[in-house]
Amino acid sequence: MRHSKNIEASSSGRIGLSQVSAPSKVRAGLSALYFLTYLGLGVYWTYGNVYFRDIGVSVAEIGMLNALYFGVAIFGHPFFGYIYDKLPRKYITIGATAILAALTGFMVPAQNSAIGRAVIYALFSLFSSALMPLMDAGALMWCSKHDVPFQAVRIWGTIGYLFSSVLGGMILESVDLAWSYYVTGIVLSVVSTLVLAFNKAGCLPYNSASGTLSKPMNLNDVKTVVTSKAFLQLLIIAFLFRIAFTGPLSLYTVYLDHRGYSASQIGYIMIVGGLSEIIILLGKKEFLDRIPGDWLLTMAVVLSGVRWLLAINIQSYLGLLTLQLISGTNFILFYMVAVEKTNRLFPEQLSGVGQTVFGSVFYGLGPVIGSLLAGLMVENAGYEKSFCIFAVMCLCVGFVQALLSRKPKIQD
Repeated sequence: MRHSKNIEASSSGRIGLSQVSAPSKVRAGLSALYFLTYLGLGVYWTYGNVYFRDIGVSVAEIGMLNALYFGVAIFGHPFFGYIYDKLPRKYITIGATAILAALTGFMVPAQNSAIGRAVIYALFSLFSSALMPLMDAGALMWCSKHDVPFQAVRIWGTIGYLFSSVLGGMILESVDLAWSYYVTGIVLSVVSTLVLAFNKAGCLPYNSASGTLSKPMNLNDVKTVVTSKAFLQLLIIAFLFRIAFTGPLSLYTVYLDHRGYSASQIGYIMIVGGLSEIIILLGKKEFLDRIPGDWLLTMAVVLSGVRWLLAINIQSYLGLLTLQLISGTNFILFYMVAVEKTNRLFPEQLSGVGQTVFGSVFYGLGPVIGSLLAGLMVENAGYEKSFCIFAVMCLCVGFVQALLSRKPKIQD
């Protein structure tokens, strides 16, 4: 089922900033926000769990904290998406979410009890994880209207992540690992400030032209798309993939720390992974021109299983660095294909809801189960056996996706 992308703001005579601003100006503003957001979050993603391990938190508790990060997304993402679609000034949602993530991020290292750590970490997770689908919703819509490839904007997020690995490793080698949260808080504070400044300068599309409702949101439209066969199939595969993939991913830096690598060495491994993601992003259009999206999803899932099998069998540091060259074919490939498919399935005025409903599964429900399983399994069976089980799960999910891809093509 295909929904038309009607530009509601234009039909009602309202003109948003993205319609009067030069496309190059908006593209630069979006690219800067992606760069800084992933720069800030990347330090936390790479070293946040290492900090918990450094202060004596058990692997099982780290698994529970990771599950909290994803768990709040299940209901939090659709809630933020609903607010985003209802507000005419969408940049307010982006800016407010960024500053709340920054404030709660500063508070994480101050917690000394398991309960206090869980509560503050859950709040930090709620705001920080919601930033990505909210940014994607407006950016995807603007890119589709101005014939700009989404990956040309999104690639700056991966570049920001690369810088986070470099800077994070250098900074955290000489200061306390608690700075993995302080740096994130500082950068997200800058993001919040720049959202306001960029919007005033006409460098953002987060106003009427990116999906403001000129008529009330029709919940029946939401129900129709969410329960469509195409979207349900995507959600199921995303759910299963994220269980199998996120388990090892949530503890990968802890695993590398367990093997005796320093913070800077771990950072270099993450850098190579980020570079491989850039290669995928740069070549995504060529991939899509030659390979159907469903088969790209299959490739992403299968290669994820291969990655985890190799990770536990490669003994040298150079080998682990080389292995990261296939990292880009895992998360980022699946993510890029899936979010663009979601964008096509939902009408423009429901773009925020569409991305956040997908996000509640992709960033929420699936990773919750994967993180909890990983923490419990590693505590009882060790890293190698646990990673092997998750790798087999990835391969099984890839087989299911391959079977589904052989069915007659579903009209989006």
